[in-house]
Amino acid sequence: MTTQIEDSLSDGCFSQFLQLTYALTGITISESRKSMLISRLRKRLIANGLTKFEDYLAFVQTNPDETARFIDNMTTNETYFFRTPRIWSYLIDEFVPQFTRANPCRPMRLWSAAASTGEEAHTAGVLFEATRERLSGFDYRILGTDISPRVIDVAQKGLYSGRSIERFREAHPDVFKRYLAGSDSTGFSVTAPIRERLRFETHNLFVPTSPGTGFDVVMLRNVLIYFNKVDQERVLEKIRSAMNANSILIIGESETLSSLSTGFKSIAPFLYAPCQAPAKAAA
Repeated sequence: MTTQIEDSLSDGCFSQFLQLTYALTGITISESRKSMLISRLRKRLIANGLTKFEDYLAFVQTNPDETARFIDNMTTNETYFFRTPRIWSYLIDEFVPQFTRANPCRPMRLWSAAASTGEEAHTAGVLFEATRERLSGFDYRILGTDISPRVIDVAQKGLYSGRSIERFREAHPDVFKRYLAGSDSTGFSVTAPIRERLRFETHNLFVPTSPGTGFDVVMLRNVLIYFNKVDQERVLEKIRSAMNANSILIIGESETLSSLSTGFKSIAPFLYAPCQAPAKAAA
């Protein structure tokens, strides 16, 4: 029998869902997005055999497994390989050579801070591996994090297929052939040397990173738009404290830090540097 979901979501219950979303993720959902929230929650009511949004609210607040699924439903996870080519050109052609000259004895550390299903981190891995093979002294480590356990599980598996991988193959056939292995039927994954330098884990951007963390590149792309101004500054403070001297922050095309108090300075479109060195590189 199909579960009959009540069509109405009271303003009071809607407000509580907004508060819960904010408490768990820091994401601020506009009150004008009520229909969107209803659409996303309806699937979870059906999955749990519930008919009232009020009952689901109580359920998600007391069930840790469902809390994780709620977070996953309230976050937007969209990414693809080689997003914004000019960013990757800057990293490979300018930043990496400069970094290698200044730091010949340690790997460069990149943090994909809202990694979603991992395409961004894997793009960095492919390009950095190609660079490592031709640039003496260069090595790298990549961390990808996201608040959603589901997408991190996908990123950890690192097996891709469909439109995203097809776009990669068409745009960069030589790179694809050299650094990805698999088939259309089973999916494709990056080669072993890249996998060895990739790590994924869940992380809330409002929580400080581990002590001693020092990143040279942080990619925080198309995330800040989901936070209010105060919380944008809170997140950026945490990001900045995890960055090394002479590091860079990369944000999304629809974002800017110009109206925020952040301790970052603009160096190019989408690119920022800390005004002062906030962290000492880990050994």
